[in-house]
Amino acid sequence: MVYDNAEINNAQTVKLVGHGNQGALSISTGSLSFGKQPLNTPSSAKFVKVANRNPVAMSFSAATSGDYQVTTGADACPASSLPPKTACKVWVTFTPTAAGSRPGELIFTDDAFNSPQHVKLEGIGK
Repeated sequence: MVYDNAEINNAQTVKLVGHGNQGALSISTGSLSFGKQPLNTPSSAKFVKVANRNPVAMSFSAATSGDYQVTTGADACPASSLPPKTACKVWVTFTPTAAGSRPGELIFTDDAFNSPQHVKLEGIGK
């Protein structure tokens, strides 16, 4: 912003207020593959690492589609907010309800400019 005032000794004050976009959460992978899994039997859990490299906490949520479920595990992410400069894991299991290819997604919704972020989930029901 440029403010031009030709008068000498006539100080002007302009208050500027704004909000910048927070940086994105860092997601460790774009896809998880669970291979072949017996019908209606949960797989072993796999994880996606999530890092907040920002100087402030970021609110986020993780949800799945298809035959996939978010579950608990070591270093699991907190329920709603990731503190600044920390990382955690979102654990996912696959329980196929039908035979064949069973695509899905892990969807991260957060405060970042690029929200939501998607992780492709792949598994085969047998």
